[in-house]
Amino acid sequence: MNLISELKEIGRKPAVLMNEFGSISIDSDTVGQSQDVPLKELLNGCICCSGSEKTEAQLQGLLEEHDVDVILIETTGAAHPVEALDAVYSPLFAEKLRVKGIVTVADTKRWLERDKMSPQIRSLFMEQIRHAHIILANKTDLLTEGELATVSMELSNFNNTAPVIQTTKAQLSFSLSKKR
Repeated sequence: MNLISELKEIGRKPAVLMNEFGSISIDSDTVGQSQDVPLKELLNGCICCSGSEKTEAQLQGLLEEHDVDVILIETTGAAHPVEALDAVYSPLFAEKLRVKGIVTVADTKRWLERDKMSPQIRSLFMEQIRHAHIILANKTDLLTEGELATVSMELSNFNNTAPVIQTTKAQLSFSLSKKR
């Protein structure tokens, strides 16, 4: 929501492709109503598994029906980043889209307790961080200074090409993200 507001403030025309794992729209209503931006949804599954034709149709709709210059794609927490990127590449609009990167929101408390996760969840969590272009080390307000230093160093070592930005409630200034 913060990023959409900032984009609009600098004259950009954002749209959102929202991926909900279930059949009920949860975040979409908030984004569409409060931000007054074009919005398309992919419901009932993860963007990387729901079929590229559904993703293509929704992206094509955003590009043809609206005057947009930025499309933000919010995947489910179950999305594998590489498979999600594969789902948005299509010859239909290859000339119109330029992927800028993957922003991964990493829960810092979960990072510290990742050994307690099931092997499948831990593997996905690690893959999401490994493939990120920007890592938001989130919920930093819940850590001590020592824990925060440890998490930041470990995330940087795990993915040494992505900047690690410490956040609370995933608040990221667009000016920070566009410099990367």
